[in-house]
Amino acid sequence: EGYVLDTSYSRDLLTAKWTSDALQHAFLQPLQVRIYDRKGVLVDVMPNCNVPPGFSNLKWEDTHVFDSLPTRRDRMIDTTLTLANEGHYLRRLTDGSVSTIVPAKEHTILVFWTYMMGRQSRRLVELAKDAKARHRDDYDVYFVVADNLYH
Repeated sequence: EGYVLDTSYSRDLLTAKWTSDALQHAFLQPLQVRIYDRKGVLVDVMPNCNVPPGFSNLKWEDTHVFDSLPTRRDRMIDTTLTLANEGHYLRRLTDGSVSTIVPAKEHTILVFWTYMMGRQSRRLVELAKDAKARHRDDYDVYFVVADNLYH
């Protein structure tokens, strides 16, 4: 199922109180993977700025973000950020209704992508789809069009 960010999301991100500037910066990136546990608590965020660069492509596959859950990285997290809070900003692509994502598996993954990032977005989405096919019983993956971060 696909979602689009509500236009109020970036405004609220900029005015929120954050545990670190780095976390706020991560949440404003055009490509990111956010991982929530069964309770809907954020356990990891992997923004594009933390992905190893490659010749003309980010190397998302080198992060193993979809294959190592729970993640083995010492990541910046804020346990006050929950999937329920995020859901208020997610609108279904099909009808514009508010998200009602309820964690049903050990982890729930939100993959944020943008039209602006073109090929990099396509590569991230394909990697996520391939990983989901390999780990279909381990976690759910939802795709979020994040272009409204920049409006």
